[in-house]
Amino acid sequence: MPNALDSALVQAQGQAQADAVAAGVRISLIDGIDGYDDVRQVFDAVWGDVDGTQVQPDVLCAITFAGGYACVAYDGERAVGSCFGVVGRSQVGGHWHDHLHSHSAAVVEGYRNRSVGKAMKSHQRAWALSQGLDSIQWTFDPLMRRNARLNLLKLGTQAIAYEVNMYGPLTDLVNLGDPTDRLLLNWDLPSDRAASALRVGLEPLSLDDFPGATVIEVPEDIAALRANDVNAARDWRLRMREQMLDAFGRGLTMQGITQSGTYIFTEGAA
Repeated sequence: MPNALDSALVQAQGQAQADAVAAGVRISLIDGIDGYDDVRQVFDAVWGDVDGTQVQPDVLCAITFAGGYACVAYDGERAVGSCFGVVGRSQVGGHWHDHLHSHSAAVVEGYRNRSVGKAMKSHQRAWALSQGLDSIQWTFDPLMRRNARLNLLKLGTQAIAYEVNMYGPLTDLVNLGDPTDRLLLNWDLPSDRAASALRVGLEPLSLDDFPGATVIEVPEDIAALRANDVNAARDWRLRMREQMLDAFGRGLTMQGITQSGTYIFTEGAA
């Protein structure tokens, strides 16, 4: 009798293949210097860094050698996306629980909004399940509405914590000068929620269905705001920090996000 992970793995592998085809890419686990260079080139193209390269090949080698995950999405022979992570542990019910911690992902200009990011996460889900892992955790900037919609609606993750200035000052050209506050997500890989989100997507929430809920708005385009009005972008960061810490501090659960980009928190499970 197959267990839950075995059944989820079969579904995840089929879903990952379908998602790669839909995005028009081939996703490969990396192995060797050529693959590490492809990862570095993707991240340098997307993030840039005033101090040099974003991802060092020796670090990637250590991650994969130690059992971690790294992939590249290819369009033909061109590397257009990448994602990597380490096997980590989290406290669940007072005990350590193994999971994959997905550290970073990137898709080059011209391939965004083509579901390449979703395809890489789907591939990562299938890989993690094949390694006996039932969850993936990662962080993202909650001011990024596009990423929030991907994570919450297209993948079916659950936000579990808010981390203040998690990485400290960063020198990449996206985060330069901005506090690195992040939402911590957990992705329950064998869940019906994850499978359904990948297959057809989850519906955005409606405020009408959550009377009395705590709501936190997201700017339409924080990247453009950072480029044009640094002070306004900083105000959004600090306001969201205060609201998120208050919501999680009161033990509320993030239920999801609306079509217009508003997080909804209530009491009780999602």
